[in-house]
Amino acid sequence: MGRFRALLRSAQPEFAAGRSADRRALYGVARSNAEDRINSSRSVSISQLHQERGLKSPTTHKLVREVLAGIANTHGTAPRKKTALTLELLRLSLFGIGGSELKVARDRAILLLGFAGAFRRFELAALDVGDLAFDKRGLTVTLRRSKTDQSGAGRDVAIPTLTTEWLCPVRAMRAWLDLTAIADGPVFISFALPRGRERAGTLQERRIDGHDVARLVQAVTKRGHVSGDFAAHSLRAGFVTSAAQKKIAEVDIQRVTGHRSIVTLRGYVRRATLFEDAPLLAMTDRE
Repeated sequence: MGRFRALLRSAQPEFAAGRSADRRALYGVARSNAEDRINSSRSVSISQLHQERGLKSPTTHKLVREVLAGIANTHGTAPRKKTALTLELLRLSLFGIGGSELKVARDRAILLLGFAGAFRRFELAALDVGDLAFDKRGLTVTLRRSKTDQSGAGRDVAIPTLTTEWLCPVRAMRAWLDLTAIADGPVFISFALPRGRERAGTLQERRIDGHDVARLVQAVTKRGHVSGDFAAHSLRAGFVTSAAQKKIAEVDIQRVTGHRSIVTLRGYVRRATLFEDAPLLAMTDRE
């Protein structure tokens, strides 16, 4: 969106000048999208921005559709997928957590809860203590708002207590909250950076943001010597991938992830089960 706004501001005087300027500006927007393999969510954001300002969206214009189609034909539309942090890889990544006792407790809680609930990075960052409810079965996390719930209807995600203690997200959450004595406000807060007189590792009042989650995933996978192209979304993708590999029903996976579109969910499942029941294996095994 930032690149789109910049292009729009620079092109506005030319927009009134004629269709050739329109083409140049629109090509710039589309080309920036192509660098991210024509991410359709950008077009949605652009459309919403115009609607909020009472303007006609350029995304429905014939010129935009022509340019996007041309860029897609030239560069392709396959999105770049981050590596899924499956349960197996998560186990290895936990060895990459380091720092003070507080930081280790927080990072374990973020990773284990993020995986167990298949949470998006902004959902983890937005959690407040009031969104958590512990009982003998485990932990219920209430998401007040999500990507597919912009109206704020909310939904609950069940996180069961596991018998394997060091992999248990419920125990990790209790350990973090007990150590910090956080009783209200944000669940996950930041640590100070080593600058000035501020001591590194000191807890801050500031809530973490999505970028903190992404940096954490990248740091622990690197220190845990786990190969791949990881980001915050790797936790969510890892949950779906691990569940699909265990033949867990799509409806049960969807109940955790909150996917509104079963088609989107099946994209993860398809990638996770790519080598299962491969025709070539069946052919060669019969020889």
